Amino acid sequence: YTANVGRNMWTHAIIFCGHFADGVQLFTEDQIENETRGQWYVRQLQGAANVEGSTAFHILTGHLSTQIEHHIFPDMPSNHYQEVGVEVRALCEEYGIPYVTGSFAKQYGEVLRALTVHSLPDDAIENAARAILRKPKKAAAKKVGKKAQTANPVKARRPAKERAA
Repeated sequence: YTANVGRNMWTHAIIFCGHFADGVQLFTEDQIENETRGQWYVRQLQGAANVEGSTAFHILTGHLSTQIEHHIFPDMPSNHYQEVGVEVRALCEEYGIPYVTGSFAKQYGEVLRALTVHSLPDDAIENAARAILRKPKKAAAKKVGKKAQTANPVKARRPAKERAA
C-alpha cells in the first residue's frame, strides 16, 4: 500500500511538471481544429515541459521527465529522449519556440501554485489581488503617520518655518 501511494505521488508530480509548469500552453478544441502537421508539432512543443536532472533522475521518472520529446516522438523508445532533446532544443532556439524546462523543485512549485489558483472561484483571485494591493498602501501610510506623530511631538507642533530651522 505505502509503495503504491509513493509511486502514485511521484508519478503525479512528474507528469504534472511536464504539463502544467509555467510556460506550457493549453489549447482549446477550436485552436487545434484543422491544424496542419507542422502546427501539430509546434503544439506538442508548446504544450509540454521537461524536468532537468541527472541520468539517474530520468531513469527514476521512467523518462517522463522528457515530456517535450515524448509528445513529439510518442513511438520512440524513451531512453533516446535525452539524446534527441539536444537537437529539439537547438531547433526551438533557431525558430524562436520556447523550450520549457526547469528543476523539479521549481516546476513542482509552479504546478502547485497553478492548481491552487485554478481551484479557486473566478472572482477569488481578483478579490485577493485587490486586497493585497490595498493593504500595503494603508499600512505604509499608517506607519508614516505614527512615526510623524511620535518621532518628535514638540517639533511636530511647531509652525513649519520653525521646523525648517
